Amino acid sequence: EIYQSWKRGQVITALARRGLDYVDVAPPMRTPPGARRRATVHVLRRKHDAIIGFRARASRRIVAVRECPVLEPALVALLAPLGHMFADLLAPGARVEALVTQAASGVDLLIRAKEDPDLGQRQRLIDFADLHDLARIAWRARGDDEPELIVHRRAVRVDFGGVPVDLPPGGFLQASAVGEAALAAIVTAATAEAKQVADLYAGCGALSFPMAGHARVHAVEGAAAMTAAIAGAAARAGLTGRVTSETRDLDRRPLLAKELSRFDAVVFDPPRAGAKHQAEALGISAVPLVVALSCNPASFARDARILIDGGYAMEQVRPIDQFLWSAHVEVSAIFRRR
Repeated sequence: EIYQSWKRGQVITALARRGLDYVDVAPPMRTPPGARRRATVHVLRRKHDAIIGFRARASRRIVAVRECPVLEPALVALLAPLGHMFADLLAPGARVEALVTQAASGVDLLIRAKEDPDLGQRQRLIDFADLHDLARIAWRARGDDEPELIVHRRAVRVDFGGVPVDLPPGGFLQASAVGEAALAAIVTAATAEAKQVADLYAGCGALSFPMAGHARVHAVEGAAAMTAAIAGAAARAGLTGRVTSETRDLDRRPLLAKELSRFDAVVFDPPRAGAKHQAEALGISAVPLVVALSCNPASFARDARILIDGGYAMEQVRPIDQFLWSAHVEVSAIFRRR
């Protein structure tokens, strides 16, 4: 109970700082331990071995991790083999980051490093993927716009609303499938009467495809690889025209009031910095319903204040505890035009 109250308090405090202390905040929806399906681990090649784990707070020091009650067990089991592989792969003193993702079709590995791999390193990665049945390994050197595929044994697929989507290397994915399902349930229920919905900061369509069961959805995302994933999945599922996608930096070019006029509802789920400019555009629009999601209560509260000052009433504030035993918490809320 103390933990639940503390998590809820993160949202209440953030809202109060924006003068929204009158808003009712529901108890957090909890996700279980062992459900987080992606994490970035840091690797340092030492003289005789490699250390793999997470960075200490506000530090470059890497804390070795051998077990983790938050991560899916399959990813925890992969940490030790990854450490041995990087000990063979890297020169002493080298540092890399490794994004590990558990998809429906297997584990995806994206390595971020200073330089491109040489031929021997590529072969070692191919052997590792074969030995541990990884779906894909990609490598992104500093300065590269896109990751390079090292081995692609099968498509890295996730299921959104019954539609299989090919996840691009490094593509956004909610921390857990349980948390994603909770968010999808909230937005589909809230937009059930809408016929035209804009899904802003759409990622790879985690919310777009569930809403496509009752509405035409226009998904807007800043990364071209992710909008291409949405378009490809829509085409394969026979949803071309029902789910459309647009590549657009919403921080620099938010959808303006005139563009928003054709939508019955707007859903937005921005990065931690929030959606300040998009919220301002919504505040002067005529959109009757907005569903706001956020992984940062502080930027969420700022954007909520903008919407309320623009004529919306906020209801159904629901935290979702996707980030167990940390100060982070996901937030959802529904805004209706007064």
